[in-house]
Amino acid sequence: MKWVTHIAIAFLFCKIVSILLQIEINYSAYAIIALFAVLADLDYFLNIEHRTYTHTLYFCLVSLVMLAISFEYFVFALTAMLSHLFADMMTVTGVKLFYPHKTVYHLLPTHLRLKTGYKEEFAILTVVILLTILISSSFEVSEKEKTFSLLREQAAACSVSVSERGGIERIDDAILVYDDVNNKVLVLTKVYGVYRSRTIDLKDILDIKVKKLYELDRHIRYTTVNLSQLREDYANKIIVKYEDDGNEYEFWGTGADLYNFLGGIAKENELKFTFNNQTVDLSRLGIAYYEVKGI
Repeated sequence: MKWVTHIAIAFLFCKIVSILLQIEINYSAYAIIALFAVLADLDYFLNIEHRTYTHTLYFCLVSLVMLAISFEYFVFALTAMLSHLFADMMTVTGVKLFYPHKTVYHLLPTHLRLKTGYKEEFAILTVVILLTILISSSFEVSEKEKTFSLLREQAAACSVSVSERGGIERIDDAILVYDDVNNKVLVLTKVYGVYRSRTIDLKDILDIKVKKLYELDRHIRYTTVNLSQLREDYANKIIVKYEDDGNEYEFWGTGADLYNFLGGIAKENELKFTFNNQTVDLSRLGIAYYEVKGI
């Protein structure tokens, strides 16, 4: 087959492999795929009989050199080389996979085998290109989707662009905690040494770049604190609810957020007061929380 057909088939095979193994094809990988897709035809330039030594399964071991760079590049190189053999096995000439053994291998019955450079090959090339485009568009995963797949188990320090009141806000240093049940994101930013938070919808995040991942321990713990302990010891914990005198309140934010909220509705130095017809006792406050480790 022509080199352009070999490269197109290699791109298709590697795209399928990248989806199955969940690895990304970057620009460097595309160059590697193109190179290894036509490497078997090096025999033209080495004065070696065509489709002999360079068209064997053991010649594919050349792809092992890519392990010196990365495992992903090795996978793509090997896939590209195997795709070359696959394509040539659809032709009239076939391939001697274990040369110098003379057995010729074909994938298609005699009446369907392709002739290199004929219209049937270009029909195959067209189908391969269309399939590659279709698969790429159907399975393409955005950077945002990849990130929030990670955030089901971890928190991340990010730069993020958010749609806010008709405009776009850029936050360069934020830690994101994802609630995949409600598609909400808790955005933590550091203010005077503690983390304050706000909640945004996943759909409002326009762009995201991960800088660092943190271990997220979602195991809910329960404890009783007073207002001072909340500020000093639990400021950076993620509070999911608080309770006093048998009254339970939903909450999603940091301990610093809860401290400022409760301190804001209490009168100065008053630890027991009425809020929304409920008595709030800040001297004995039950909280449920989890934590982002390392912040």
